[in-house]
Amino acid sequence: MKAVYLDHAATTPIRNEVREAMEPYLSESFGNPSSLHRWGREASAALEDARATVAEALGAHSREIYFTRGGTESDNLAVLGCCEFMKTHEKRLTLVVSAIEHSAVLDPAKLVTERQGIDLVTLPVSQDGVLDQELIRLALESGPTVVSLMWVNNETGLVFPVPEISSLVNELGGTIHTDAVQAVGKIPVNVRESSIHLLTASGHKI
Repeated sequence: MKAVYLDHAATTPIRNEVREAMEPYLSESFGNPSSLHRWGREASAALEDARATVAEALGAHSREIYFTRGGTESDNLAVLGCCEFMKTHEKRLTLVVSAIEHSAVLDPAKLVTERQGIDLVTLPVSQDGVLDQELIRLALESGPTVVSLMWVNNETGLVFPVPEISSLVNELGGTIHTDAVQAVGKIPVNVRESSIHLLTASGHKI
């Protein structure tokens, strides 16, 4: 019996086109992009080209793209970095997450609330996968607020109305981060059109 791999939402094999595109940088232009010699300059140019490609795909500017080791590190950086930065400027700060976020968001959310004294609001999700946006509005109206919600759930495939929620967050002066690891490449994602401040994506899911 032939085995069939059906877990592409967890990770995907490398496509031949990707392997071919990467080959020159594994065998020839392998320099450190921070180095000043020819190999470094070639690697740096390739890195900036990749940054521009990702930015175009997400509706962002290349200067807004930061490469990390993966989705977990990106979520950690977004939640911890954003909250800790804002807490230095605000006496009170609220962080809003849903109860079904990935641990890459829930763990740093717990850490930052304990370490920085930030108020944490965990949104329940109905049996039908509906978030009570009125709770988000109440948090936003109470003062400076960071909202971190996944766009597509990694286990159920549930899609949150992130553009709609982002509109509410922007209207009331909040900051929004979305874990779009399971969204990019599957549904339209455009940070400029959706007014998203921070977004996590991961190449190995695409």
